[in-house]
Amino acid sequence: MTNINISHVLLVGACVRPAAESAHAAGYTVTAIDLFGDSDTRKVAEGQTLSDYPHDIYNLVSKYTPDAICFTGALENHPGVTQSLRTVAPVLAPTEEAIATVRSPESLQRILAEEGFNTPDIIMTSPANIAREDNWLIKPLLSAAGLNIQSYTVGHSIPSGFYLQQFVAGITMSASFLVRAEQTTLLGITEQFNRENCFQFCGAVTGSLEENQVTLLERLGDLLRRLKLDGLLGVDFILTSEGDIFILEINPRYTATMELLEPAWQSPLLKYHIETFTGEHATPKQVSNSPNRGKLIIYAQKSCHIDDHKLHQLTRLAADQGVELSDLPFANTKIEAAHPVLTVLASSQSRTQIKATLADVEEQIQVILAN
Repeated sequence: MTNINISHVLLVGACVRPAAESAHAAGYTVTAIDLFGDSDTRKVAEGQTLSDYPHDIYNLVSKYTPDAICFTGALENHPGVTQSLRTVAPVLAPTEEAIATVRSPESLQRILAEEGFNTPDIIMTSPANIAREDNWLIKPLLSAAGLNIQSYTVGHSIPSGFYLQQFVAGITMSASFLVRAEQTTLLGITEQFNRENCFQFCGAVTGSLEENQVTLLERLGDLLRRLKLDGLLGVDFILTSEGDIFILEINPRYTATMELLEPAWQSPLLKYHIETFTGEHATPKQVSNSPNRGKLIIYAQKSCHIDDHKLHQLTRLAADQGVELSDLPFANTKIEAAHPVLTVLASSQSRTQIKATLADVEEQIQVILAN
């Protein structure tokens, strides 16, 4: 716990826009350092764009004098970087040791199994015998946003830095927690959008679970507190057709789905996170009748150039469809194929309507980008 007065917070990670907006809404002065430096990020924060992630992070961060530093994805995979940031300012995150415990597939599986939670089987080295009818995924040890996850072909070796995880059929979901010494708060559930043969994160919609499933996640939250995982964190899991929950991984920081949960709480989530480390916490309070929210990341189907005309078309489309656009690039930006272009956000009481709206808007955006 730090006893300093925090008014200026620096956010660093691959993408910090949602967290920057949350911190700005909480009244903090914000510096944002990430890979994109999108136009809406610059509306709420000064900062710089990373060119060599994560290797140039320390050099850029050390130019500033923030009161505290928070990180987003996927700096949990780079303990040397997070440790170096602690020489610049207090880092409001769990210790590197606590993070390492839950980011190790073997360690996490062992801990969860001991507490009675379901997890997919894992194989850390090339298997001698594996049934061809079994389904496995090959995943990077330094996983983030579903990147570089593929179906495993039996008989192939496992490359260095990867492992096998049993494929569990079901809905990919995530739970967001606020972990404090005295209690853990389950902030909400989101259902991720799945695309065939693609595991990369592309968006989510707020969701709900049965009472017994919520109780299980609350018990998981108690375990997270015992593991010293302070502050905001996300847990990815699979919900099977039988209603069972299989825990996939733990992300100890502000996650990409948390902005969907922000309107359901009386204060911005970064405020709750920062106060966790200052010892001056307000008890999180929910807002009644908050609508469901969804977000969809639009990826470029081929290389495209974003000029003023395209930005005007996109802005007009959003107004016509009643959606919000975020992560907007500046004019005269070139977007490479398969790279993110922007994010679409939609709200409604109906999750089905949100999914339909986002799918329709995506189709129209791709037409604009192609012309």
